[in-house]
Amino acid sequence: MPESRLTAADAARLPSTTPSPPWDTTVDAVLWTHRATAAAGAALPRGVRARRVARFAVAGFVRYHATPVGSYDELLASPTLVRGGLWRLHVPLIAVDSLTSLHAGRAHWALPKSLAEFSAAPAGRCSLEARGVGWSVRVAVVTRGPAVPAVLRVSLAQVRAAGDVITIPVTCRGPAQIARVAVTLGDAPSFADWLRPGRHLGVLLRGVRLRLGSPS
Repeated sequence: MPESRLTAADAARLPSTTPSPPWDTTVDAVLWTHRATAAAGAALPRGVRARRVARFAVAGFVRYHATPVGSYDELLASPTLVRGGLWRLHVPLIAVDSLTSLHAGRAHWALPKSLAEFSAAPAGRCSLEARGVGWSVRVAVVTRGPAVPAVLRVSLAQVRAAGDVITIPVTCRGPAQIARVAVTLGDAPSFADWLRPGRHLGVLLRGVRLRLGSPS
């Protein structure tokens, strides 16, 4: 995707190595979902597209605390679920404010991380913004009801440069609270074809333990 391209200057600043998975950390996050659009399949690479099941898009803002490369903020989005389990996602859009996280994502998990600036951390009533080169995503978050214990298990289906599809297990454990998330897209990004603006159902996660596993 255009939003995932690295400039030569940014590539030159990347570290040569980063810690290998699995990674265990704690996160705060706002996640939301909506029905997949008709254009969702076009956002998937060939190795994943054949497995497509167009159901729901998923996106979110995440603040990672005390990872092996330090703390950082992230925006991620998946256009649709794919075959291989109810919660298997391909992530073509993922941006962070950390060069070490960017390197680790690309090197260990085939995640096409790019750089962005972030305005704040997820909270019960908050406004968040991620801004990259030629794009921005803004959300306004309002929570509803009490937080309850939850376990979320998903897997990511990513494609390495050689074309092989890898599966990455992700597990979250901690309190979750229902939220309404109002999404605004700025600067006409290419992902506007499948990431819809407007009001969507979401969830707020605070102090959740997260494990990002080794690919297989």
